[in-house]
Amino acid sequence: MFLDGKASAFGTTLPHSLKKKMCHMSKGKLLWHDKVFDFIKSSALAVLNLLKTTGMSDELKKCIKKLCNQVSVTRSTDFNPIKDIIGQYATINPQRPLDPYVGKGVPCNKWGFNHVQPGKLLCPIEHLLKYLKDSDRTCAKLKAGDLSLRSLPSFVFESNGEPCMHLDGGYDKDYVAKGMFEGFLLIRVGKHIMVAPKAALKDDPLPLSCRSKGLIMDTPCIIAEHLPYLTLAGRSAMSTQQWGAIADGGYVWEKEYNRMLTLVLDPLHEEEIANALHYLNLKIFGHEKGMVNDSSDDNNDSDEKNNKDSFYIWLWEQAKAKQAACEWAQTKLWAHTADITLQADADHAAVGDLLNAAINEVTGNEETATHEVS
Repeated sequence: MFLDGKASAFGTTLPHSLKKKMCHMSKGKLLWHDKVFDFIKSSALAVLNLLKTTGMSDELKKCIKKLCNQVSVTRSTDFNPIKDIIGQYATINPQRPLDPYVGKGVPCNKWGFNHVQPGKLLCPIEHLLKYLKDSDRTCAKLKAGDLSLRSLPSFVFESNGEPCMHLDGGYDKDYVAKGMFEGFLLIRVGKHIMVAPKAALKDDPLPLSCRSKGLIMDTPCIIAEHLPYLTLAGRSAMSTQQWGAIADGGYVWEKEYNRMLTLVLDPLHEEEIANALHYLNLKIFGHEKGMVNDSSDDNNDSDEKNNKDSFYIWLWEQAKAKQAACEWAQTKLWAHTADITLQADADHAAVGDLLNAAINEVTGNEETATHEVS
């Protein structure tokens, strides 16, 4: 589904049902659809051709189904191994796993809100203080659906000993974005998925390898769209049911994912999301921009710029010389073509003048104008 203006770019318009749905989308969600379409134009030309070609809707649906299946396989590969070791990831000190332990081989009825510690991490942020005061009663309400789960879970927020207990106190109702997407579990999940499972419990960032998702997906940094994905990966790892099912008090995975996606792409929250991305990239990759070598900031290649014998300098200079030669040749060709055109115009004018002179001589008419070539 794309913006109507985008759709018209390939000769079609959105059906009425999609136009109606667009009217209820947030600005952030619309921007996200814009980004998806731009990605298709630059990186998925086969899909773009199907979109542009009349009568290819069935083939397009098959293509989308294959993409969705691959996404499902990738998500399972990302999420399931985290569940096996969540007993260590979900504690401030990984040397002291959850007690009772949850992880590989533990029955599902021991997970989620059936366990006091994962329950605390899964608890919606606005109910956390109630949970800390009376975990049994709050858990029962959450499982029964008496308390809404339509919120970010507490593990998403920065911690100091307790989930979402900020360094200077606790959850701040006057500044609810404080510490958002800076939780310790989110960092470990990010390291597990983007770098390697062995990186998750290391204090210092590890370098990317050829098997790291950050390199495979050509995104060696955390971007806004990753935040909902990492959040659901952490939640799935602690929940009684896997991703995609109704889990823990009626939590609807797809709706919550879309709600988070809208949040992180909303320009209104741009500053908070940018701060969170800088923080996560620093913790996961060791640099606030991720595993990205930005020479404009670090000037790491200054020695290359000053080395006249550098291969890259030679390559650049030769390419520039070749470009200049081509431009000079093109300019000469244009000039030569212009000279030929002017000469042809002059020849035509001269012939016309001779003809006029002959006519005047025969008719005795002296007023026939001659041509002047400019």
